[in-house]
Amino acid sequence: MANLDFAVALNLKFREAGANAISLAAHPGLSRTDLQATSVELTGGGLSQRLSHGAARVFGMDPERGALSQLRAATDPDAEGGVLYGPRWGTFGPPVAKHVPDRPGGVLETLWRVSEQETGISLPVALP
Repeated sequence: MANLDFAVALNLKFREAGANAISLAAHPGLSRTDLQATSVELTGGGLSQRLSHGAARVFGMDPERGALSQLRAATDPDAEGGVLYGPRWGTFGPPVAKHVPDRPGGVLETLWRVSEQETGISLPVALP
């Protein structure tokens, strides 16, 4: 969720600054990669990680199909900033643009402030 919030906040920063750039997010859905297996291996695998790992092995899309959301986000000539590209049915399906609901007050600002503190990089434009 933080990655999605960061993409939305960055898009707001771009708009506020009048930059000729947009920020979007993309999600691969449930894909048969080593992500879930690595998560289980590195952390001991909580229940949700083990379930995700098993579901990916059985129901996951192949990595090439999982990459389509990222490819569409990077190449869609009609892409709009602040949008999430992901599989139509959440975990599988063709990539589609999805509306990102507004976040509760202060979430984007807090995430941005923490990001600036942790990286030591500050952008001089306030979030609207």
